[in-house]
Amino acid sequence: MENILGNIFASIMIVTNKKYRIGDVVKIGGNLNILGEIEKVNTRTTVLKTYDKQHIIIPNLTMIRLPITPFSKTQLVKCQGTIQITRDAHIEPIKSLMVKAINDHPATIANEYTTVLLSHYSESGKNLVYYYYYNPSNEQGLGKLKYISEINTKIHQTLRQHNITIPIPQRVLDVSKIIA
Repeated sequence: MENILGNIFASIMIVTNKKYRIGDVVKIGGNLNILGEIEKVNTRTTVLKTYDKQHIIIPNLTMIRLPITPFSKTQLVKCQGTIQITRDAHIEPIKSLMVKAINDHPATIANEYTTVLLSHYSESGKNLVYYYYYNPSNEQGLGKLKYISEINTKIHQTLRQHNITIPIPQRVLDVSKIIA
């Protein structure tokens, strides 16, 4: 009964303090360390939707006890890219190099959420997808496209410095059957 009443009281505090609202992007610290969008605030729980589409249900009593950093939609923009590496390349060192290259850029924020994942295998290699967060009001005044270009260039340079090649798909054209 104590937890139920505590969660109901916490929901009243959440609504009246207006620290965050439905639709806000927040980082919940403490032992949770979650980044996502507030989807619902009920009488006992808050529902958070993470960027990988998971729904996290957090008791309101926990929500008022943990540090919460709100982001406006203009402060935090999710970006992603895809790169292909050769089939024989070791993934873990490449992931580490890519995360460092992305996080070293001054307009990258929420660095702990920068992620590189193996998405699939193709004919000529392994495809990696990478996710990171951009601050549109960065001090450099970079627009999103210029920022993404700088990130992609930095990843390419970093991989090249470590002798990691990006495969070029090759196509064979058989011209022997062309009638002149």
